Amino acid sequence: MRPTVRPPRREDFAAIVAVGEAFDRALTGTGDWSEDDVAHDWRALLDPERDAWVVEDAGAVVGYATFQDDGEGRFEADGYVHPDRFGQGIGALIVGLSERRAAERLEAVALPRVVIQNTVLHVDRAARDLLEGRGNALVWRAICEADFTPGNACTISSDRRSNSLTRAGS
Repeated sequence: MRPTVRPPRREDFAAIVAVGEAFDRALTGTGDWSEDDVAHDWRALLDPERDAWVVEDAGAVVGYATFQDDGEGRFEADGYVHPDRFGQGIGALIVGLSERRAAERLEAVALPRVVIQNTVLHVDRAARDLLEGRGNALVWRAICEADFTPGNACTISSDRRSNSLTRAGS
């Protein structure tokens, strides 16, 4: 069976938390997701029906993602795949959803520079390879340079309007 994508519903929160917890525990050994965190994230979305997705397979949630537009030229894509489904194309599906949403939102942005940002754990080499393979460039934040512990995040982004690469702080 092929995975399906749909907007998440409130009743999905427990399954979304389970995916996030499993993801974090597989990559960092810790996790602290809660349904309150998911609800908080949703309040920041411009259009929750179009800016959040669950990926289901055989009735189970196997992936989750959100997309945020800060209105100032930065789109933030955030996605998670259940570790039992690593390497099966769910991450690529999520990245594609985020890129399509960014293309839609780009029409409403009249700025010379627009960045799509994906924050990934530095230990998640597969996510880094996926994003870099799609034309994104690694942008290291100070936290990554200072301390390479499993919980630290690094940012991968590219300037999608001019197709030139950007660096954090520039």
